[in-house]
Amino acid sequence: MVIRTGGLLPGESMEEMETALMEAYDEDGNSSIDEKTQKIIQIIKSDIDTGKRANENEQSNRVNNYNIYRARGDDISERDGRSRIKSSDTMDAIEWMMPSFMKTFAGSSSAITVSPVGTEDVMKAEKLEKLLNWQFMGRRVQGFNVLYEWIKTSLIYGTSIIKVTWKDIYVKKGFDMPVVGEAQMQDMMSSSDFIDIDGSPEDIMPGTVLSEDVLTTAQNDPIMLSKIAHVNSQSYGIQPVAVQAMRVYRDVRGTKKIKSYSGPQVEVISPEDFYMDPESRSIEESQFVIHRVWRTFGELRQLEQDGIYQNVDKVKDWVNKNKEEYNNHEQSERYAAAGQTDPAINATDNSDQLARKKLEVFEWWGLLDLDGEGLQEPYLVVFCGESILRMEKNPYGHGQAPFEVLRPMLDPFKFTGIGMPELVGEFQSLKTALLRQTLDNISFQNNGMWLVNRNAGVDINALLNPRPGSIVRTNIVAGAVQAITPASLHSMPLSMIELADSMLQKRTGVTSYNQGLDANSLNKTATGISKIMAASAQRIELIARVMAETGIRPLYQKLLMLNQQFIDQTVVIRVFNKPLEISPDDLAGDFDVNVDVGGATNRDEVRSQQLMMMIQYAGNLISLGVMRPENVYETVKQLMTIWGWRDYERYLSDPNETEQMKQILAMIEQMGMAMQQGQAPAPEQLIQAFQMIYQTLGQIIGPSEGLQQGGTPSSEDVALATGGENNGGQYSASSVPSGLPNLQVS
Repeated sequence: MVIRTGGLLPGESMEEMETALMEAYDEDGNSSIDEKTQKIIQIIKSDIDTGKRANENEQSNRVNNYNIYRARGDDISERDGRSRIKSSDTMDAIEWMMPSFMKTFAGSSSAITVSPVGTEDVMKAEKLEKLLNWQFMGRRVQGFNVLYEWIKTSLIYGTSIIKVTWKDIYVKKGFDMPVVGEAQMQDMMSSSDFIDIDGSPEDIMPGTVLSEDVLTTAQNDPIMLSKIAHVNSQSYGIQPVAVQAMRVYRDVRGTKKIKSYSGPQVEVISPEDFYMDPESRSIEESQFVIHRVWRTFGELRQLEQDGIYQNVDKVKDWVNKNKEEYNNHEQSERYAAAGQTDPAINATDNSDQLARKKLEVFEWWGLLDLDGEGLQEPYLVVFCGESILRMEKNPYGHGQAPFEVLRPMLDPFKFTGIGMPELVGEFQSLKTALLRQTLDNISFQNNGMWLVNRNAGVDINALLNPRPGSIVRTNIVAGAVQAITPASLHSMPLSMIELADSMLQKRTGVTSYNQGLDANSLNKTATGISKIMAASAQRIELIARVMAETGIRPLYQKLLMLNQQFIDQTVVIRVFNKPLEISPDDLAGDFDVNVDVGGATNRDEVRSQQLMMMIQYAGNLISLGVMRPENVYETVKQLMTIWGWRDYERYLSDPNETEQMKQILAMIEQMGMAMQQGQAPAPEQLIQAFQMIYQTLGQIIGPSEGLQQGGTPSSEDVALATGGENNGGQYSASSVPSGLPNLQVS
């Protein structure tokens, strides 16, 4: 057992020290690390404890917020025989906000907008925008579901965390090859993409006549081919033979890992599983952030086989941890608030299935000073039990922890934000109390209490169970029974509820106008209603802007940087049912990511109405010289873009292209009339005509493969097509220019 003596050893690299940290245990589990490396492990454990305590301090607030959201946090005790109705103003406010936010951030096929910093990257920005939208809104990431959960969680708790990483997914497929060369076999054995390779070796000596299957394999193996003579001489009756000894493998079988997906992975993290440096106000300035995950022992073992984790055997004893120690109590509280039972309570024990046992694993992302020089570097450490499963420098090029935070309302100088329960909770409790008292009063009016003389012989059952036409028997009539009826509250509770609703609308920005429910407005004009809606939507617009600038845009920026880092070969995506090739060079450059929040306040509808009004008056404006057909085209194109129709070229024609086509047709008509009169056009005229046709068609339908290969016809091609320069002006179509591969001459 080797004992480390402190810090970096002479000649040791940082990577070697990281490996030593993970392999610092012998077969018996005894530590072989020195004081310095032990201190690093203690730092990780200390950060975990610190982050956990800070998280638990906020747990009561989170539970209370969720109870208010589910209308269970009013702290009003329920009594038998009294009303138990609860006002759900918090849920109503959040659920009415969600459509506006989802329309803003996921209401079109282009949720992400990419803008180039320099004019040279305009085309790259368009491709990158299509790539990011295809990835984020596709079936792998499911961006709509991610945004919905992320936004809703932030509205409930005030703070919501999302994790964005890059993930490669492989599928395993068996293969069977009849003959494999030695060099190819060695490559397969050394590659991590091949598993369980097996084959029968066969040595071929010099002078051996080679079989057909060996020759077929040699065609793709330059090393084998260099050891064979007369490879292409079978037609002359000469058999290929080996001139040097070689080895091949027959009946090679195994399993190959095939990459089925390589792209971003985005997941919303439950608040109780995210720990952070309590002294920091942002993830960027935090010394550490920790994501607690629950993984089965089988998952850890698979990650170890994939070469990602180590020391998995050393955490085996932690699978026997008492179940009560790692129960998610906050999750149980959420189910209880919804009147449901936590599914984890009914989970199978699986005591005899080691692979199904779950362990508490901590992904630590933070800054470490390994060499003791006072300079910190970003690291990733995966910690479980008392062992380091993975340790390496931050694998992402941006050098940050892969998390982003979303807060609907910022609380100055604090990391956590303000959720809707903090704004609406007190009004919700007020309305609950008013509604209960009103219903209880109505109940007492209809089902009053009775003062009964015990000695009057009154039939108590008849009083307790009254029905129309029933008889109440008594020995004494006068003074035997007296009604006790509380005074009616009349309209006072309703006035209070209306006042509470008015104050609530001012605080949240969710009004009856936003919901389309107010039919008794004093101002029924379209302009008046628009002004009222615009004023009431300012609060929602501000929340949307805060979300966009502090959470959603940084998320998209991370997605952009991940693509720039990990895409190292050309990828093909399908946009509007058309393939689009994107190469690593298309991702190089400086780009900005933008998020438009106009959809949150119906601004897009207002712009659509304005554009439609411009189109309506376009005829008069063109006659006055204020507009041209090109301006009308751009107006309609902008309108269709707002509607979400990015394939507007299928429905609109550019007036400039139409004018160019008219010029081409006029030129062709002139040349046709000249040829009818027996006069061949000059080669320069044909060259000019063909170039104009090619350029115009390329702009309208895009350059075809034939046009790209052939190019613009040269003067020699045109001269040949016209019968030569000295052909006496006689036209002879005996050949076709190479630039026109699809023309047919009859």
